[in-house]
Amino acid sequence: MKATKHNSIKSMPVNEMKNFEFIIWAHGYLELCPTIPLDRKKLYILKNHLNLVKAVEGELGPLNQEIYVLISDHIDKAVTQHQLATLKSKLSEMINELVKEETESRNAG
Repeated sequence: MKATKHNSIKSMPVNEMKNFEFIIWAHGYLELCPTIPLDRKKLYILKNHLNLVKAVEGELGPLNQEIYVLISDHIDKAVTQHQLATLKSKLSEMINELVKEETESRNAG
């Protein structure tokens, strides 16, 4: 079967990610990969996505800024797998809390 491009793909913005979209993207990754450990490569991927958000929106939202600092600290230091697991757990908690708040807010309104 030959792959074809759908016409609407041409009109979709490429490489645009906003603050809340990063949260949803990161939430999906963390939810789908709970047992896959973080490593330096994955931290760079997260950081690059946050850089994309900053380029698109001009600044990071408060939670994304906090995540950016946490990731940067762990990239720049020699960290153990235990520290990376702790970071992943903390990121999951932070992101889950925001998604929960946002979901409740949307359901109330």
